[in-house]
Amino acid sequence: MATKKHAIDFDVDDVYAYVILRTHRLLRWHFQRRMKVMGIDMTQEQFVMLNKLYHRDGCSQGELVNETFNDRANISRIVAGLERKGWIKREPDPVDGRGVRVYLMPLGRQLLSKIGAGVPASRNKVYAGLTDEDFTNLSRICRTIEQNVLK
Repeated sequence: MATKKHAIDFDVDDVYAYVILRTHRLLRWHFQRRMKVMGIDMTQEQFVMLNKLYHRDGCSQGELVNETFNDRANISRIVAGLERKGWIKREPDPVDGRGVRVYLMPLGRQLLSKIGAGVPASRNKVYAGLTDEDFTNLSRICRTIEQNVLK
């Protein structure tokens, strides 16, 4: 007699979402280890904020919320921590008095430059054995999943 299949009758290691989660955790661990070796007290979330500001200096905290799929409270906490370290500064939005604009400080730029110097070697290690086509496909797949979730 055949047994009835239940929704949980699968191995989580075969679930794509879990594979992505596990890979994300390993990449986060790798980033933290790299920062520790470099003597930099920075989280992956802080790096993302600095990078966003490098490319869009003076954007609003609300824009950072939208671009990172993060909540306002978490962005406020991350931005406050970066400001305490002297890596960024916040200023009132000149157009919307309720808003805040965020700017990258020279110390933040120097830090990004220092981190960037080690990126090629780190990428070579992490992405060994992968081709440009692999990355094109990975990017396409992830963006499709994002669009599907956001519909």
